[in-house]
Parts: sequence; C-alpha cells; structure tokens
Amino acid sequence: FKGRDFILGYYLAFVPIIVIQIGIYLAFAFLMGLHVVGNIGLVFLSFFLIGLSSLGFGLIIGSLARTHAQGEPLCWIFLVPMAMISGAWFPVEGMHPFLLGLAKFFPFYWACESSRRVISLGASLDMIFTELMIILGWTFLTLFIGTFLFERRALRS
Repeated sequence: FKGRDFILGYYLAFVPIIVIQIGIYLAFAFLMGLHVVGNIGLVFLSFFLIGLSSLGFGLIIGSLARTHAQGEPLCWIFLVPMAMISGAWFPVEGMHPFLLGLAKFFPFYWACESSRRVISLGASLDMIFTELMIILGWTFLTLFIGTFLFERRALRS
C-alpha cells in the first residue's frame, strides 16, 4: 500500500464531518442571533479551509505520537495555544506585538480574520482572498508534512 493513498482516504473521510460541524456551529450561531452581513458561503469556506488545515496538523501530530494516548494530549498542547492567540477567544488588538506576530504566522488567525470580516463587515471574496490563500497554503503544507512523516514512520515499522 502507499502511505499517500491511505492518508488521502483518511483525510477525505473527515470532509463530511467538517461540513456537518460547520453546519452545527452556524445553526447554533443563527439560533443565538448571529447576523451575517456578508456572504454565508464565504464564512463556510473560511471555516472549511481551517478544518482541512486542522486535519493536516492532526496528521503531523498523529505521525509523531507513538500511541493514541500520546497523540491526543499533543494535539491539545499545540492547537489550543494557536487557537488562543488567533483571536478566536479574545481580541488580538490588545496583544503584545510579539504574540500578534506569532498569531499571524498560523492559519487560525487568518481564518478568524476572514470570517469576522465577512460576518461583521460584509467582506467579499476579493477582500479576503489573501487570508484564504494563506489558510490553503497551510492546508497543503500540513498535508504534505503529515504524509511525509506518516510514510517515514510506516517504513520504520
């Protein structure tokens, strides 16, 4: 078997889960009174791309962990701080410049920026194109690294 085929099958199996999660999040947001000024499809796209990127991070972490018991805490160690400094939980405007620079390095920041701009300001695709391309770049990068690490680990086993 080829590691790439396995990873691609694994990755694609999570796509419907990402779509369902986004649907649930948006449904609850609307039930709580969220008013989207812009195109809801762009919000969905931003959330979808960060979901794919998160899968890539999971592949990397899963390839580095020796067991499932090690993998889950590693995910929390890496992903929670990235989410914390991204602006998902509190505004980034008051952050120390170093932390803000660090936040801008990761895709979660760009997902928060793009979705917030569409939801609150009605931003169009051309206004968030750069953010979406950054997230997409991270998605491909994490998928590539995760696949490489998985294949390397499979060869050693």
